[in-house]
Amino acid sequence: MDSGQLLVIANDLLIIALAFAVLGLDLFLPCDRKHLSGYLALGGTVVLFLLFLFVFNKPGVAFGGVYNQDKVAIWFKALFYISTIITLLVSLDMVHNRAAFKRTCNRFQAEYHGLLLFVLAGMNMLVCANEAVFLYVALELCTIPLYIMVAYHRGDAKSAEAGLKYVIIGALSSGFLLYGFSLIFGMTASTMLHDWARLLTWQPLTIAAVVCIIAGLGFKITLVPFHVWAADVYEGAPTPVTAFLSVGSKAAGLAVFLKIFYVALGPLASEWNFIVAILSAITMTFGNTVAIWQTNVKRMLAYSSIAQAGYIMAAFVAVSQLGLASIVFYILIYIVTNMAAFAVVIVFYNHTGKEEIKDFHGLSISNPSLALIMMLALFSLGGIPPLAGFLGKFYLFSAAAEYGFYWLVFIGAVNSTISLYYYLMLVRAMYINPAEKMPEKFNVSPLLTTALLICTVGMLMFGLVPQFFENIFGAAKIWF
Repeated sequence: MDSGQLLVIANDLLIIALAFAVLGLDLFLPCDRKHLSGYLALGGTVVLFLLFLFVFNKPGVAFGGVYNQDKVAIWFKALFYISTIITLLVSLDMVHNRAAFKRTCNRFQAEYHGLLLFVLAGMNMLVCANEAVFLYVALELCTIPLYIMVAYHRGDAKSAEAGLKYVIIGALSSGFLLYGFSLIFGMTASTMLHDWARLLTWQPLTIAAVVCIIAGLGFKITLVPFHVWAADVYEGAPTPVTAFLSVGSKAAGLAVFLKIFYVALGPLASEWNFIVAILSAITMTFGNTVAIWQTNVKRMLAYSSIAQAGYIMAAFVAVSQLGLASIVFYILIYIVTNMAAFAVVIVFYNHTGKEEIKDFHGLSISNPSLALIMMLALFSLGGIPPLAGFLGKFYLFSAAAEYGFYWLVFIGAVNSTISLYYYLMLVRAMYINPAEKMPEKFNVSPLLTTALLICTVGMLMFGLVPQFFENIFGAAKIWF
């Protein structure tokens, strides 16, 4: 390995070093100073993100082409950093809030932050993976720590149930994914994705492999019918972990989807894109329909997340520069939008211990800023202009229409309208419905204020400044 290759992978190695530093520091901290490990994780991640933006953002390959950091991978890495930094901001506040984590032992704060950094390292590696075994190992590196983080509420039955369901279904999905890989390896005698693109033909074994891969990755991004874990896991996990699952983990799953289907199976797109289109229509319809009946905010956002996966897959059927760019751009929008919604839920839960929609009655009177941010996030998820979600959905549906899937665009537009119903249910609870007991004025910490500010600015800026999409569109050119 020469210095050029080392420079390509240096940022990922530094993330792993930071994770071990966080865990190592905890060994020497007294009980009343355990929270310092979290500040090291946050500060170190911000520094590494800046180094990535200004030093380690050059395309390059390492390990004989197994690791390929191209322009699309660079954009994905930036998205992963943003989601991790926002998660650390909201996590630090919640971990230190005794009411919110009263059942959690303070000794495990460093493990929480260290695991999140290992997830970040895994996500960064998998988006650069150009070989199936390396891709799978990176995917497991960013999945296995999440099994532990979902069950982080020690002694909480819901958290334990969520962790158990997540690990069982996660192991099953990994088995499907590996079996799909093994079938393709049997047909091509290679684990390199570019060899798959060159050697594969559409035959019964290829169809079986595609079905197995969709089943394995459908779990990661909550495609119907592989979504069954989502609502229970989202409700039972600590809210910062739920927020990260809904954006960071989903973005990682989509990155793997893109790697396999755009790179390895791109020449066969006309054979598999109709299957994906059907899954997209079913997913968005199911997610939006079931979300209407939810009374818990986290469960409602869980089914909203399922529907959002359906919207994203609508653009996935267009194996084109526009399709790739619209997916990456929408993930960027979705990160700041969904994180804004979950950050408000975290503030509310920290002070009240409640998560039901009815508990948000009167929030606009007692905490108008929080209610406004939540309303903006919900309207952005619904695709209301001029918020970023509108522009994101416009590009997603434009990509599907470009490929001729007009019926899918129609279903997406109808579902966007349906989603407004349950989003407005929460808006009505905050702004119209009278409260039996008015919520108190919440004292929002500087960390959570920073997270809310980042997300709010992103929701507004990404919808008004087209330069971001233009840059992503230019980067996507390298795949086509």
